Amino acid sequence: MLAAIAIGLLVVVWTTVHLVSSHKTEESEVGLGQPSNLRAGPASNANEATTPAVPAKPAVSPAETQQGSAIALSDKLIASGDFKGALQTLQDAES
Repeated sequence: MLAAIAIGLLVVVWTTVHLVSSHKTEESEVGLGQPSNLRAGPASNANEATTPAVPAKPAVSPAETQQGSAIALSDKLIASGDFKGALQTLQDAES
C-alpha cells in the first residue's frame, strides 16, 4: 500500500516537471525569431502627431446623483445628531 502511494506520488511529480519544462520550451521557441530588445522603449516616428487617449467619463444617472446628495445630507444630519432626519433622507432617496 505504501509503495503504491510512493509510486503515485513519483508519477505526479514527474508529470508536473515534464509539463512545466515542456511549456517553458514552447515559450522560448516562440521568441527565437524575435529580437530580444526588452530594454528599448516603443519605436515611434517623431513626425507623427499623437493624441493622448482620454478615457470617456461614464454617464451619471440622475438616481445616482440623487442618492449621492442624500448620503452627503444624511452625513451632515448625523453629525448634528438628527438621526431620524438622516434615516428619512436616505429612505426618500431609495425610492
